[in-house]
Parts: sequence; C-alpha cells; structure tokens
Amino acid sequence: MPASRKQAWKSRLLVPILEPARGAALYEPVRALENGVILADNDLIVAIGANLAVPPDYELTDFGDAMICPPLVNAHTHLQLSWLEGTVWGLGFTEWLKSMLPRLFPVIRSGFGSRERAALADAVACLQACGTGHAGDVGGSIPGALEAAAAQDLPLTSFCEWLGFTEDAASPWPGRCRQAISANPGLALRCAPCGHALYSTSVAQMRIAQAWCESMGRIFTFHLAESPEETEMLVSGAGPLAELYRGNVLPDNWQPPGLGPVRLALRHGLLKKGTLAVHCVQLEDSEIMKFAATGAAICLCPRSNRNLAVGLAPAQKLADAGILLCLGTDGLTSCEDLDVRNEARFLQTEFGLPLPALLRMAIPNGRAALGLETETLAAGKKARFSVWALGEDSNA
Repeated sequence: MPASRKQAWKSRLLVPILEPARGAALYEPVRALENGVILADNDLIVAIGANLAVPPDYELTDFGDAMICPPLVNAHTHLQLSWLEGTVWGLGFTEWLKSMLPRLFPVIRSGFGSRERAALADAVACLQACGTGHAGDVGGSIPGALEAAAAQDLPLTSFCEWLGFTEDAASPWPGRCRQAISANPGLALRCAPCGHALYSTSVAQMRIAQAWCESMGRIFTFHLAESPEETEMLVSGAGPLAELYRGNVLPDNWQPPGLGPVRLALRHGLLKKGTLAVHCVQLEDSEIMKFAATGAAICLCPRSNRNLAVGLAPAQKLADAGILLCLGTDGLTSCEDLDVRNEARFLQTEFGLPLPALLRMAIPNGRAALGLETETLAAGKKARFSVWALGEDSNA
C-alpha cells in the first residue's frame, strides 16, 4: 500500500468560510484566522486553524503575506472555444465576431478534433492551477466540457445554449444537446438549457428553456446588454451587428423589438430569481433598480468587456443597488486567462472596490449565482483552496 502524502499550507490570513452577500454586506470585513494553517493527508483536510504546529513528516508550503480562502468560482466561461486564439480585440464586438465565426463554423460542422480536445483539457488544467473549485460553462453541445472537467476532477455547471430563432415548444434543449441527452439521459442531471442573447435567440424559446430550469431547480443564464451594437440592433434594427446577422442568424421576417436589451428582458419576464445575466455593460441608471427588484444575479466579465471595447459594467452602482454580483472570465477568445482573481484586481483598479467585496464576488457569490451551497474549508473536505496575495490589500 503506498505511503500517504501529508501536506501543510500556511499563510498570514486564512478564511475558512465566506458567505454570499450583496449591498452593504458585500463590503463588510471578512473573518480571518491569523497565521492560518491547513494540514491534509492524501488530499483531505485533517486539521485547520490558527498557529497549528506542523508535524515534521508534513511537506510545508508557506504562502507568506497572503490569504488562503475557499476555491474560486468562474461563473461564466466558454471552455469549448479555448482553441480559438488570435481573435481581434479592441475594435468592438462585431469585429471580434467577424474574426471568430469563419474559423468556428468549420469545427462546428466537423466536430472536435485532437487540437480542440487538447485545448479544452489545458483550459480545465488552467482553471485548477489558479484555485478554481467550480466553473459555469456555456457551450453549444455536450458532453465535451463535462467530460474534460470530470477527467481532472473539476466540478462544472454546464449550460447548453440556444442560438438562432428556430422555436421548438416540444423541447427546452437545443438540437445537439438533445441528441446527447437522448443517448445518455444522465447528462440532463448535470446541465441546463440556456439562451445566447436577445439579439440572437427567440424570446419564446428562451422562455421555454427558462421554464424548464425553474421546474427543475436549475439556474437559467444568458448574455445581456454586452455591447452598444446589441442595443442599436434591438432598438432600431440597424448597425454592424444587425448587418452581420441579417440573412444568417436572423430570419427574413425579423423586426427589431424597439427596446434596449434590459427593458426587453424585463418585458418578457426573463429577469427573476434563478436567472444569471452575463455582462450587463449597457445599463442605464433607471434600469439598475428595476433589475435589482427582480432578484436576478449578474456575472461581470470586465476584462473581456475591456478587450472587446464595449465599455465596462457599472460595477459600483450594481453592487450598491443590492444585485448579487459574481465574476467570470468569458473564455480565452476574449480574455488573457481564466483566473477570476485577475477580474477582481481589474475591478479594484477601475472602481476601487475593496478586497472583502472582491472575495465575495469571486467565491461565495459565484456559487450562489449558480445555485450551489456555500463552500467551506474544514476537516474532511478536499484540500482545495485559492490563495490571494495581500501586500497593500491586507485590510480584509
């Protein structure tokens, strides 16, 4: 029988539990142990506390001036697109799409090859390397991301995305996902249908998918108010995004609804408790409180928004309104990496959000937004955690 591997980790601060929070509670100091230590045997925590003595037969890693916290949650990413490097950044949302779609469609038609599967596995490994304990992944098919995550023991909430205006009242599932579930019904227990966006998906089909999610106790998610081009298209039917989608994604009889994305989502009841809206960059001040009243959550992907030159979500106003905020990276086609700590650092730089708020957004709020229970560091649990460098950010 092989010998057990005994490990210890220590840091200046250790936070065994973080509860989800919104509004004023988001900014409250977190409860941290000074000189925290975790002892683990064969990847299971056997003891956790302040100033614990580390036995001599334990391999010690000392993170120094840092904080050990429960694992990160990347609440929104597109793992299946991890192979798509070299997209155009900085010229707007539509130009980014134009650089991506011609390369994406052939792979959609032919299916994943060794290159795409290797990139997917590498992306999962990167998530784990930065301390991610759960990810929300959006894709057009299953079970690719689920299998890659399971192979590396990364819990994943998988969303299968409707794209297009074809309506099917008989099923909440897009075609390719439906085929996979028919072949393996157990997949339906591990994923949920979702919409792409109001400019690219039938409202009727989104409502069918959302109703299924509500009946099954699942989270419903879709991209909302990401770019100025989206707003222009929905309000007037004009602009570069409308031109790109006309004759392709849009049916011949499509007419603009004449409302911006948030007002349109409110009109059709798509924003409610159990909904996770992603991006929410193009919100007017008058829409923020209406959004907050619905109980829906928002996943912010600020570096992706910066890279695509679509603006930045009003994070401070959204937080102050009491909306549940979490973080995502939106995938490697629009972001440098999959580490939500870098999203947090970006928000700190741009908006001055304090460390307690960022910790809650990156960890427990992400779990709450995905419908998961709060994660803790405790004896008997797997030794999975995230590490935050402190330095000037030590006032937690």
